[in-house]
Amino acid sequence: NDTATSGWLYFLNYAVEVRKGEEFVLYKYEELKKPVWKKNIIQRNIEVEDIHNENVGEFEMFVENVCGKDPVRKQGLMSAIGYLLHGYKNPSIAKCIIFMDERIPEVKGDSNGGTGKSLVGNFISMYKNVAKIGVNDYRLKVDFLFEPVNFDTEIVIFDDANYRFPFDFLFPYITGSLEVNKKNKSKITIPFSKSPKFLITTNHTIGSSGVSAARRKYELEFADHYNEDFSPADDFGHNLFTDWGNEQQVLADIFALNCVQMYLEAGLFQHDNVVVNSKVRHVIDKTNKEFVEFMFDAIRSDRIRPNIKFNRKELFEEFKDISEDPAEQKLHTFSKWLSVFCSQYKLKIKS
Repeated sequence: NDTATSGWLYFLNYAVEVRKGEEFVLYKYEELKKPVWKKNIIQRNIEVEDIHNENVGEFEMFVENVCGKDPVRKQGLMSAIGYLLHGYKNPSIAKCIIFMDERIPEVKGDSNGGTGKSLVGNFISMYKNVAKIGVNDYRLKVDFLFEPVNFDTEIVIFDDANYRFPFDFLFPYITGSLEVNKKNKSKITIPFSKSPKFLITTNHTIGSSGVSAARRKYELEFADHYNEDFSPADDFGHNLFTDWGNEQQVLADIFALNCVQMYLEAGLFQHDNVVVNSKVRHVIDKTNKEFVEFMFDAIRSDRIRPNIKFNRKELFEEFKDISEDPAEQKLHTFSKWLSVFCSQYKLKIKS
């Protein structure tokens, strides 16, 4: 099993141990003190000389592109991949990884898509036993939501979650044991130490901006380098993974090991630049884009200033003047939106 300071990836010819602060170690299977689950073995070889290959492969280039060529964001994504590939579970840093788009849609509820989030999920699936669950609102009410999960499932991927995804539904499973209900079979409970980690891919924001939600998620934004009109296949001239030769696959394997190493060294990387638009998108999803732009303008122009009283009704009338649907705007809703805006940006509001 993986430990707090080491992780394993199992290839056909060698088991590779990643140790915190040390070089990778390759073991023949007869050298191991305990057996390995057959389903955990990656169906390809890795060679001793491969470990020292320092070339940058196509998948690492792809990661740099989806991170907007920003080394800080690349470090954040690599640490998240490492977290998911590392089987050890520490209750104090139990997180759900969330891949979301950086670009803010023009209309609430619209999705951009095609930015590469699911491709990273597919990359992780090359190394770990994954249960992928397509998410629709009705699915989350079904007793058998976790039916694809087994004792050997290491990661659950909720793919393409929409902005109504009830993140608090996952709270007990992120930090505790997982109860799996299968049709016509007995219910099984997987203890926390053996239960899978969670990844959500979405074109929206997930969960509230409250402390409970923030404590249980690690968000990463994908730049719009790729989109519906320009795919990684257009960029590299072929499909990633399926059209690779041996060299690119080896470089991807080394990148995976480096991600685990990075996570062991520094944990999930924390930096304000890892997410760029998450805050404003959370507010937009709970209000609307027109209101958020109005608030930023009111603050920039000093119509709202710290410790100076303002007339909420007058501000509301200003907002109605610029609104596309003034008849739809209500003072009560405007007041609620003010609270949401201030809460997200850690501003105190006093009536």
